[in-house]
Amino acid sequence: MSDTYGEIPIPTVAPAVGAAVTDPALSLVAAFLTAVLNANGQTAWAAVSPAVTGLQSGTGTRAMPVVRFTATHDPELEVLTETSLPALFLYRTGSTSRPFWLAEDYRVTEDKWVLRWVIQPSDPKARKTRQPFANAVVKIIDRAIESQRDPVFVQAGDPDPTAPTTPAAPTAIKVAVTSSTSQQVYTGAALDGAIGGSAFAPSQIPTVTTTGSGGSGIVLFAGIGGDGNPRTSRVTLGGVGTFTGDWALSQITSITVPAQADDLATLAFGLFGFAGLGTNIIVLGALFKIEIIDWADKMLVIKMGDQSPPRTYDAVEISLEVTEHWIRDISSLTSAAVDTQYPTSGTDNADVREESLFT
Repeated sequence: MSDTYGEIPIPTVAPAVGAAVTDPALSLVAAFLTAVLNANGQTAWAAVSPAVTGLQSGTGTRAMPVVRFTATHDPELEVLTETSLPALFLYRTGSTSRPFWLAEDYRVTEDKWVLRWVIQPSDPKARKTRQPFANAVVKIIDRAIESQRDPVFVQAGDPDPTAPTTPAAPTAIKVAVTSSTSQQVYTGAALDGAIGGSAFAPSQIPTVTTTGSGGSGIVLFAGIGGDGNPRTSRVTLGGVGTFTGDWALSQITSITVPAQADDLATLAFGLFGFAGLGTNIIVLGALFKIEIIDWADKMLVIKMGDQSPPRTYDAVEISLEVTEHWIRDISSLTSAAVDTQYPTSGTDNADVREESLFT
Protein backbone atom coordinates (compact mmCIF):
# COMPACT_ATOMS: atom_id res chain seq x y z
CA MET A 1 0.00 0.00 0.00
CA SER A 2 1.09 3.58 -0.57
CA ASP A 3 -0.33 6.61 1.25
CA THR A 4 -0.05 10.28 0.33
CA TYR A 5 0.34 13.23 2.67
CA GLY A 6 -0.27 16.36 0.66
CA GLU A 7 1.78 15.71 -2.45
CA ILE A 8 4.29 13.52 -0.60
CA PRO A 9 4.03 9.78 -1.36
CA ILE A 10 4.68 7.46 1.58
CA PRO A 11 6.95 5.52 1.24
CA THR A 12 8.83 8.47 -0.23
CA VAL A 13 10.48 8.38 -3.64
CA ALA A 14 14.25 8.71 -3.94
CA PRO A 15 15.40 11.85 -5.79
CA ALA A 16 17.55 11.67 -8.89
CA VAL A 17 21.29 11.20 -8.31
CA GLY A 18 22.77 14.48 -7.14
CA ALA A 19 19.37 16.16 -6.81
CA ALA A 20 17.76 17.49 -3.65
CA VAL A 21 14.61 16.08 -2.12
CA THR A 22 11.76 18.13 -3.55
CA ASP A 23 8.64 19.54 -1.95
CA PRO A 24 6.05 19.01 -4.72
CA ALA A 25 3.33 21.25 -3.26
CA LEU A 26 5.74 24.17 -2.74
CA SER A 27 7.16 23.75 -6.25
CA LEU A 28 3.69 23.67 -7.80
CA VAL A 29 2.39 26.77 -6.00
CA ALA A 30 5.64 28.71 -6.57
CA ALA A 31 5.52 28.00 -10.31
CA PHE A 32 1.84 28.95 -10.39
CA LEU A 33 2.40 32.30 -8.64
CA THR A 34 5.43 33.08 -10.80
CA ALA A 35 3.35 32.61 -13.97
CA VAL A 36 0.45 34.65 -12.58
CA LEU A 37 2.65 37.57 -11.48
CA ASN A 38 4.48 37.73 -14.79
CA ALA A 39 1.21 37.59 -16.74
CA ASN A 40 -0.83 40.02 -14.67
CA GLY A 41 1.70 42.40 -13.14
CA GLN A 42 4.11 43.04 -15.98
CA THR A 43 2.57 46.21 -17.40
CA ALA A 44 2.61 48.14 -14.12
CA TRP A 45 5.99 46.74 -13.04
CA ALA A 46 7.68 47.67 -16.33
CA ALA A 47 6.50 51.26 -15.85
CA VAL A 48 8.32 51.65 -12.53
CA SER A 49 11.29 49.32 -13.04
CA PRO A 50 13.83 50.10 -15.78
CA ALA A 51 15.07 47.56 -18.28
CA VAL A 52 18.36 45.94 -17.24
CA THR A 53 21.36 45.76 -19.56
CA GLY A 54 23.48 42.64 -19.75
CA LEU A 55 21.01 40.03 -18.51
CA GLN A 56 21.00 38.13 -21.78
CA SER A 57 23.66 36.95 -24.16
CA GLY A 58 24.67 39.40 -26.83
CA THR A 59 23.82 43.07 -26.76
CA GLY A 60 20.74 45.09 -26.00
CA THR A 61 18.40 45.17 -23.04
CA ARG A 62 15.83 42.85 -21.59
CA ALA A 63 12.54 44.07 -20.10
CA MET A 64 12.38 43.54 -16.35
CA PRO A 65 10.04 40.63 -15.49
CA VAL A 66 8.10 40.65 -12.23
CA VAL A 67 9.77 37.32 -11.35
CA ARG A 68 13.03 36.21 -12.94
CA PHE A 69 14.02 33.43 -10.52
CA THR A 70 11.93 31.08 -8.34
CA ALA A 71 13.03 28.94 -5.40
CA THR A 72 11.48 26.96 -2.55
CA HIS A 73 13.64 28.11 0.35
CA ASP A 74 14.34 31.21 2.45
CA PRO A 75 16.24 33.84 0.40
CA GLU A 76 18.47 34.52 3.40
CA LEU A 77 19.84 30.98 2.91
CA GLU A 78 20.58 31.66 -0.75
CA VAL A 79 23.82 32.84 -2.34
CA LEU A 80 22.42 35.03 -5.11
CA THR A 81 23.58 37.23 -7.91
CA GLU A 82 21.63 40.41 -8.51
CA THR A 83 20.94 39.29 -12.06
CA SER A 84 18.58 36.69 -10.49
CA LEU A 85 16.30 39.42 -9.14
CA PRO A 86 13.39 40.01 -8.95
CA ALA A 87 12.95 36.60 -7.37
CA LEU A 88 10.14 34.73 -5.67
CA PHE A 89 10.87 32.47 -2.69
CA LEU A 90 8.25 30.17 -1.16
CA TYR A 91 9.10 28.03 1.84
CA ARG A 92 7.67 26.41 4.97
CA THR A 93 8.25 27.81 8.45
CA GLY A 94 6.44 25.16 10.51
CA SER A 95 3.04 24.77 12.10
CA THR A 96 1.16 26.42 14.94
CA SER A 97 -1.23 23.53 15.59
CA ARG A 98 -1.07 19.78 15.82
CA PRO A 99 -2.48 17.50 13.09
CA PHE A 100 -6.02 16.18 13.59
CA TRP A 101 -8.50 13.74 12.04
CA LEU A 102 -11.42 14.79 9.86
CA ALA A 103 -12.47 11.25 8.92
CA GLU A 104 -11.34 7.63 9.21
CA ASP A 105 -8.87 7.93 6.35
CA TYR A 106 -8.45 11.71 6.31
CA ARG A 107 -5.97 13.45 8.61
CA VAL A 108 -4.88 17.06 8.11
CA THR A 109 -2.03 19.27 9.22
CA GLU A 110 -1.93 23.07 9.16
CA ASP A 111 1.38 24.59 8.08
CA LYS A 112 2.62 28.13 7.67
CA TRP A 113 4.26 29.05 4.38
CA VAL A 114 6.08 32.30 3.70
CA LEU A 115 6.39 33.94 0.30
CA ARG A 116 9.03 36.58 -0.29
CA TRP A 117 9.25 38.61 -3.47
CA VAL A 118 12.73 40.19 -3.52
CA ILE A 119 13.77 42.97 -5.91
CA GLN A 120 16.96 44.83 -6.79
CA PRO A 121 18.14 47.57 -4.43
CA SER A 122 17.31 51.10 -5.50
CA ASP A 123 17.90 54.70 -4.52
CA PRO A 124 15.24 56.40 -2.35
CA LYS A 125 13.56 58.07 -5.33
CA ALA A 126 13.15 54.78 -7.22
CA ARG A 127 12.03 53.02 -4.05
CA LYS A 128 9.31 55.61 -3.55
CA THR A 129 8.10 55.02 -7.10
CA ARG A 130 8.14 51.23 -6.84
CA GLN A 131 6.80 50.83 -3.31
CA PRO A 132 3.07 51.02 -4.22
CA PHE A 133 3.56 48.02 -6.53
CA ALA A 134 3.87 45.86 -3.40
CA ASN A 135 0.13 46.20 -2.92
CA ALA A 136 -0.46 45.03 -6.50
CA VAL A 137 1.70 41.95 -5.90
CA VAL A 138 -0.39 40.98 -2.88
CA LYS A 139 -3.69 41.54 -4.68
CA ILE A 140 -2.61 39.55 -7.74
CA ILE A 141 -1.48 36.66 -5.53
CA ASP A 142 -4.63 36.74 -3.40
CA ARG A 143 -6.85 36.70 -6.48
CA ALA A 144 -4.92 33.77 -7.95
CA ILE A 145 -4.99 31.73 -4.74
CA GLU A 146 -8.70 32.31 -4.17
CA SER A 147 -9.43 31.44 -7.81
CA GLN A 148 -7.28 28.30 -7.36
CA ARG A 149 -6.32 28.36 -11.05
CA ASP A 150 -5.44 30.70 -13.90
CA PRO A 151 -5.28 30.01 -17.65
CA VAL A 152 -1.66 31.24 -17.77
CA PHE A 153 -0.43 28.21 -15.79
CA VAL A 154 -0.78 24.58 -16.83
CA GLN A 155 1.45 22.13 -15.00
CA ALA A 156 3.09 19.50 -17.19
CA GLY A 157 1.38 16.15 -16.69
CA ASP A 158 -1.82 17.62 -15.23
CA PRO A 159 -4.51 14.97 -15.96
CA ASP A 160 -7.37 17.51 -15.78
CA PRO A 161 -8.69 17.90 -19.37
CA THR A 162 -10.05 21.36 -18.54
CA ALA A 163 -6.60 22.74 -17.64
CA PRO A 164 -5.05 23.25 -21.11
CA THR A 165 -6.62 25.04 -24.04
CA THR A 166 -8.00 22.67 -26.66
CA PRO A 167 -7.82 24.31 -30.10
CA ALA A 168 -10.72 24.32 -32.52
CA ALA A 169 -10.76 21.30 -34.85
CA PRO A 170 -13.20 21.90 -37.74
CA THR A 171 -12.94 18.35 -39.14
CA ALA A 172 -12.49 16.42 -35.87
CA ILE A 173 -15.83 14.59 -36.13
CA LYS A 174 -16.22 14.25 -39.89
CA VAL A 175 -14.12 15.51 -42.77
CA ALA A 176 -15.68 17.74 -45.41
CA VAL A 177 -18.35 16.32 -47.71
CA THR A 178 -20.33 17.76 -50.60
CA SER A 179 -23.77 19.04 -49.77
CA SER A 180 -26.78 16.96 -50.83
CA THR A 181 -30.30 17.89 -51.87
CA SER A 182 -31.64 15.09 -49.66
CA GLN A 183 -31.32 14.62 -45.90
CA GLN A 184 -28.10 12.87 -44.84
CA VAL A 185 -27.41 10.95 -41.62
CA TYR A 186 -23.81 10.13 -40.69
CA THR A 187 -23.00 7.58 -38.01
CA GLY A 188 -20.50 4.81 -37.26
CA ALA A 189 -17.69 4.61 -39.82
CA ALA A 190 -19.07 7.70 -41.59
CA LEU A 191 -17.81 9.77 -38.64
CA ASP A 192 -14.32 9.67 -40.15
CA GLY A 193 -12.63 12.64 -38.44
CA ALA A 194 -9.68 12.30 -36.05
CA ILE A 195 -12.07 11.95 -33.09
CA GLY A 196 -15.07 10.63 -34.98
CA GLY A 197 -17.56 8.88 -32.73
CA SER A 198 -15.14 8.40 -29.82
CA ALA A 199 -15.58 10.04 -26.42
CA PHE A 200 -13.52 13.17 -25.80
CA ALA A 201 -12.78 15.56 -22.94
CA PRO A 202 -13.41 18.27 -22.03
CA SER A 203 -16.94 18.64 -23.38
CA GLN A 204 -17.01 20.88 -26.45
CA ILE A 205 -19.55 22.52 -28.72
CA PRO A 206 -19.86 20.95 -32.18
CA THR A 207 -19.39 23.07 -35.31
CA VAL A 208 -20.24 22.95 -38.98
CA THR A 209 -17.96 24.81 -41.40
CA THR A 210 -19.41 25.55 -44.84
CA THR A 211 -17.79 26.78 -48.04
CA GLY A 212 -18.92 27.15 -51.63
CA SER A 213 -22.62 27.96 -51.84
CA GLY A 214 -22.97 27.71 -48.07
CA GLY A 215 -25.60 25.91 -46.06
CA SER A 216 -29.02 26.32 -44.49
CA GLY A 217 -31.26 24.60 -41.95
CA ILE A 218 -30.46 22.94 -38.63
CA VAL A 219 -27.83 20.22 -38.31
CA LEU A 220 -28.43 17.85 -35.39
CA PHE A 221 -25.49 16.37 -33.47
CA ALA A 222 -26.74 13.51 -31.27
CA GLY A 223 -24.50 12.18 -28.51
CA ILE A 224 -23.62 12.38 -24.84
CA GLY A 225 -23.50 15.61 -22.85
CA GLY A 226 -20.91 16.50 -20.25
CA ASP A 227 -23.39 15.31 -17.61
CA GLY A 228 -23.35 11.78 -19.05
CA ASN A 229 -26.91 11.97 -20.41
CA PRO A 230 -28.04 11.72 -24.04
CA ARG A 231 -28.12 15.17 -25.60
CA THR A 232 -28.66 16.79 -28.98
CA SER A 233 -26.78 19.90 -30.03
CA ARG A 234 -28.37 22.00 -32.79
CA VAL A 235 -26.28 23.96 -35.28
CA THR A 236 -28.18 26.51 -37.36
CA LEU A 237 -26.52 27.14 -40.73
CA GLY A 238 -26.66 30.59 -42.31
CA GLY A 239 -24.60 30.65 -45.47
CA VAL A 240 -20.81 30.45 -45.56
CA GLY A 241 -18.74 30.25 -42.38
CA THR A 242 -18.38 28.28 -39.16
CA PHE A 243 -21.55 27.78 -37.13
CA THR A 244 -21.72 26.49 -33.56
CA GLY A 245 -24.10 24.27 -31.62
CA ASP A 246 -26.22 25.10 -28.59
CA TRP A 247 -24.99 22.30 -26.31
CA ALA A 248 -21.55 20.98 -25.39
CA LEU A 249 -21.08 17.25 -25.92
CA SER A 250 -18.48 14.72 -24.80
CA GLN A 251 -19.28 12.20 -27.54
CA ILE A 252 -21.07 12.43 -30.88
CA THR A 253 -22.84 9.36 -32.22
CA SER A 254 -24.68 10.73 -35.24
CA ILE A 255 -25.04 13.83 -37.41
CA THR A 256 -28.25 14.63 -39.28
CA VAL A 257 -27.94 17.19 -42.08
CA PRO A 258 -31.14 18.57 -43.65
CA ALA A 259 -31.57 18.68 -47.42
CA GLN A 260 -29.60 21.52 -48.98
CA ALA A 261 -30.55 23.75 -51.90
CA ASP A 262 -27.80 22.36 -54.14
CA ASP A 263 -24.69 20.19 -54.22
CA LEU A 264 -22.29 23.10 -54.65
CA ALA A 265 -21.29 23.47 -50.97
CA THR A 266 -18.91 21.57 -48.74
CA LEU A 267 -19.64 20.91 -45.06
CA ALA A 268 -17.11 19.87 -42.41
CA PHE A 269 -18.05 18.77 -38.90
CA GLY A 270 -15.83 19.46 -35.90
CA LEU A 271 -15.44 20.97 -32.46
CA PHE A 272 -15.29 24.61 -31.38
CA GLY A 273 -12.40 24.08 -28.97
CA PHE A 274 -12.12 24.83 -25.26
CA ALA A 275 -10.51 27.78 -23.46
CA GLY A 276 -8.31 26.17 -20.82
CA LEU A 277 -8.91 27.05 -17.17
CA GLY A 278 -5.38 26.32 -15.99
CA THR A 279 -4.14 23.84 -13.40
CA ASN A 280 -6.14 23.73 -10.19
CA ILE A 281 -3.43 24.00 -7.53
CA ILE A 282 -5.74 22.81 -4.75
CA VAL A 283 -6.54 19.58 -6.58
CA LEU A 284 -3.16 18.84 -8.14
CA GLY A 285 -1.29 19.99 -5.05
CA ALA A 286 -3.46 17.82 -2.75
CA LEU A 287 -4.15 20.87 -0.60
CA PHE A 288 -7.13 21.22 1.71
CA LYS A 289 -6.72 24.98 2.07
CA ILE A 290 -4.37 27.81 1.17
CA GLU A 291 -4.98 31.47 2.02
CA ILE A 292 -3.15 34.69 2.86
CA ILE A 293 -3.13 35.60 6.56
CA ASP A 294 -0.93 38.74 6.48
CA TRP A 295 1.68 40.62 4.47
CA ALA A 296 4.27 43.37 4.94
CA ASP A 297 7.03 45.32 3.22
CA LYS A 298 10.45 44.06 4.31
CA MET A 299 14.11 44.98 4.05
CA LEU A 300 16.27 41.85 3.75
CA VAL A 301 20.02 41.54 4.14
CA ILE A 302 21.32 38.94 1.67
CA LYS A 303 24.85 37.92 0.73
CA MET A 304 25.56 37.86 -2.99
CA GLY A 305 27.58 35.22 -4.76
CA ASP A 306 30.25 37.61 -6.04
CA GLN A 307 32.06 37.91 -2.68
CA SER A 308 30.78 41.44 -2.17
CA PRO A 309 29.51 42.41 1.30
CA PRO A 310 25.88 41.59 2.16
CA ARG A 311 23.43 44.14 0.81
CA THR A 312 19.92 45.28 1.74
CA TYR A 313 17.07 44.41 -0.61
CA ASP A 314 13.44 45.45 -0.79
CA ALA A 315 10.92 42.63 -0.43
CA VAL A 316 7.26 41.83 0.00
CA GLU A 317 6.62 39.12 2.60
CA ILE A 318 3.32 37.22 2.57
CA SER A 319 2.32 34.65 5.18
CA LEU A 320 0.10 31.80 4.02
CA GLU A 321 -1.90 29.29 6.02
CA VAL A 322 -1.92 25.93 4.24
CA THR A 323 -3.70 22.72 5.18
CA GLU A 324 -2.62 19.42 3.67
CA HIS A 325 -4.24 16.04 4.16
CA TRP A 326 -3.06 12.49 4.64
CA ILE A 327 -5.03 9.95 2.64
CA ARG A 328 -4.48 6.35 3.64
CA ASP A 329 -4.60 3.74 0.93
CA ILE A 330 -7.21 1.24 2.10
CA SER A 331 -7.92 -0.18 -1.35
CA SER A 332 -6.48 -3.58 -0.41
CA LEU A 333 -8.54 -3.86 2.78
CA THR A 334 -12.00 -5.33 3.11
CA SER A 335 -14.74 -3.18 4.58
CA ALA A 336 -14.71 -5.34 7.71
CA ALA A 337 -11.08 -4.38 8.31
CA VAL A 338 -11.84 -0.69 8.77
CA ASP A 339 -12.63 0.36 12.32
CA THR A 340 -15.12 3.21 12.03
CA GLN A 341 -15.87 3.57 15.72
CA TYR A 342 -13.29 6.14 16.74
CA PRO A 343 -13.95 8.31 19.81
CA THR A 344 -14.14 12.09 19.84
CA SER A 345 -13.99 14.69 22.57
CA GLY A 346 -15.23 18.25 22.59
CA THR A 347 -17.90 19.65 20.32
CA ASP A 348 -15.83 20.81 17.35
CA ASN A 349 -13.95 17.57 16.53
CA ALA A 350 -10.69 19.29 17.44
CA ASP A 351 -9.67 16.29 19.53
CA VAL A 352 -10.60 13.39 17.27
CA ARG A 353 -8.42 10.47 18.33
CA GLU A 354 -6.51 8.22 15.99
CA GLU A 355 -8.15 4.87 15.31
CA SER A 356 -6.70 1.70 13.82
CA LEU A 357 -6.91 -0.19 10.57
CA PHE A 358 -6.78 -3.90 11.21
CA THR A 359 -5.26 -6.08 8.53
